[in-house]
Amino acid sequence: MLNGISLFANIGIAELSLPKNKINISLANEIDPKRVYIYKKLHPKVNVIEGDISKKFIFSQLIRQKYDFVISTPPCQGMSTAGKMDKLDPRNHLIKYSIDLIKKTNPKYIFHENVPGQDNTKIYLKGNTVSIDNYIRQELAENYKIVSQKVDMSKFGIPQARKRSIYLMTRKDVEKDWLFPNYSK
Repeated sequence: MLNGISLFANIGIAELSLPKNKINISLANEIDPKRVYIYKKLHPKVNVIEGDISKKFIFSQLIRQKYDFVISTPPCQGMSTAGKMDKLDPRNHLIKYSIDLIKKTNPKYIFHENVPGQDNTKIYLKGNTVSIDNYIRQELAENYKIVSQKVDMSKFGIPQARKRSIYLMTRKDVEKDWLFPNYSK
């Protein structure tokens, strides 16, 4: 059984589709109290840390244990065509906390998902700008096999024609790579 954490968990929709006999999400983080309330109703066995991941106290609680599996779904408002597409939206930079947690906890598998616009969204890093796609790769490619794909969710049986940018990452010392499944027919 893989032990996991869900970052930017919202109400825990991503967790609902996970095979309960293979993956146990033991910890989740969400900033919005209303979403935390619903998350706890949907996932009563999961410990939820309510608060802003960018605050040291919250982040330090999230890295206290090791994980086999990380779900990372940062806010999309600054990158989404449905939003303002504000390149300076501070939420665009929250990916840095996912990457920091991954580097500190060294999970076997990572599922990172967002709107397709995330790949080309620029974030500031040590005085320079870099796309989120390049940031993920430069920070994690040394230790992880990274596959990414823009996915039309309706092809996987989800009742909405919505594209998502998904990264599946497998730590290099893990024998079984995590790959995208075939589309449903």
